[in-house]
Amino acid sequence: MGWIAFGGPAAHIGLFQRFFVERYKWFSAQTYLELFAVAQCMPGPTSTQVSFAIGTVKKGVLGGILSGIMFQYPGAIIMTAAGAGAAAWLVDPPGWLSGIVAGVSATGVAMIATAAKGLLTKACADNVNAVIGTLSAAAAIYWIQPWLYPLGGGEGLVSYGVSMLGGGCLIALWLAVLIPVLILARTVYKDQANPLNWFEAFYRIGSIIYGEARWCCPCSGRTW
Repeated sequence: MGWIAFGGPAAHIGLFQRFFVERYKWFSAQTYLELFAVAQCMPGPTSTQVSFAIGTVKKGVLGGILSGIMFQYPGAIIMTAAGAGAAAWLVDPPGWLSGIVAGVSATGVAMIATAAKGLLTKACADNVNAVIGTLSAAAAIYWIQPWLYPLGGGEGLVSYGVSMLGGGCLIALWLAVLIPVLILARTVYKDQANPLNWFEAFYRIGSIIYGEARWCCPCSGRTW
């Protein structure tokens, strides 16, 4: 799926549902929606979190690492090649390349629409859930608050992956790296182009971006 998933996290979520819930029946729609809800509350693009979570649910932590890497590496290869060898074309693209980009963008819109329809029919199967979902979506779009996160209940996830102690250690490790890097990049190595500044920028953006990958673009633009 890493080679065919165009359109960003919204389209990826729909592909995951189509393959892993509807076709392969690895887990129920309720469990998948809970994974999706949890991923929305974590830093980084939603589909990235879900790709790791799917493997973790089926095969534990190692399975999660493998599934996440397998989903991410095609895009990494393509964008690395584009950045290294096609920089001039991307600055002033010829007509045929603009046509390809427009076609891929149209495909992404169709995939996002399909994903939205699939999630709607699964999550809002009756009128009560449809009303609650509509009001929740309106609140999330027009009244943005930090505490406004999806809540779930009933049949779903209990515990996968590491223990609570292990999770606490991972959070402590994340902060132990983030805080010193932020301090060094803004004091000792301020206004210097070196690997630490690049690491700090990517690590900081990855730590504060929640929900969708489109928010990475303005943050990256302000940084560089």
